[in-house]
Amino acid sequence: MQDKKMPLSEHFADLQKTLLNSLLYCFFASVLLSFFHKELLIAFQEPLKNVGISALNVLSPQEGFLIPIKLVLMCGLIVATPLIVREVALFAWPALRQNEKKILQTFVIPSFLIAILGAFFAWQVLIPISIEFLLKATTNNNLQATWTLQYWFIFVQSMLIASVAAFQLPIVMGVLARFGLIDSHTVREKGPHAIVGLLILSGFITPPDVVTQIIIAIPLILLFYFSIFIVKANED
Repeated sequence: MQDKKMPLSEHFADLQKTLLNSLLYCFFASVLLSFFHKELLIAFQEPLKNVGISALNVLSPQEGFLIPIKLVLMCGLIVATPLIVREVALFAWPALRQNEKKILQTFVIPSFLIAILGAFFAWQVLIPISIEFLLKATTNNNLQATWTLQYWFIFVQSMLIASVAAFQLPIVMGVLARFGLIDSHTVREKGPHAIVGLLILSGFITPPDVVTQIIIAIPLILLFYFSIFIVKANED
C-alpha cells in the first residue's frame, strides 16, 4: 500500500530507472552481438539462397554500413526483451490489483513462447513462400530482380512483426476473457465469420495461389480455435 502513496517525484525517478536499465540491456546486447555482425548478416540473407539470390545490392554509400547496424540493434532488442519486460513489470507491479497481477503471471511466459513460434513460422514458412512467389512474378513479367539490402531488411522486419502479432491472438483473447469482456460461447458463434476473415487475411499477406493461402490460413485457423479453448479456461 505504501507504493501507491509514493510522491510523484519518486514514481518519476523509478520510471527513469526503468527506461535507463532497458536501454542499457539493449545496448549491451547489441554490443555483444556486434562482434558477430558478419555472421548475422549472412544468416539474415539465408532465405534468399533458396531462390538463387546470392547477394543483395546497396544503392547508397551508407546503406551497407547502416543496415548491418540496424540488424544488430534489432537482434539486440530481441535478446534484451525478456529483461526489458521484467523491468517494466517491476515498475508497474506495485500499482497493479491482485487480479491484474495474476493475469500478468499467467500470460507473460506463454506470450513469449508464442511470439517465438510466430517468428519461427514467419522465417521458415511465410518469408520463403512469399519471396519465391514475388521473384517468379518479377521474372514472369520480363523484369530483372535487383533487391537491395535496405528493402530486404524492411520486408523481413514487417513479416516478423505481422506473424508475431497474429500469433498473440490466443493471449489477447485470454486476457479479454479474464476481464469478462468476451466469452467462449460468443467466440464460438462467430467462428465461421472469423474463418472467412482469416482466409481473406491470408490472401492479403500471401501470394495469390490457393495452396499457399491454405498453408498460411491453417495455422491462423488453428490459433483461433486454440483461442476458444484459452477463453473457456479463463472465464469466471
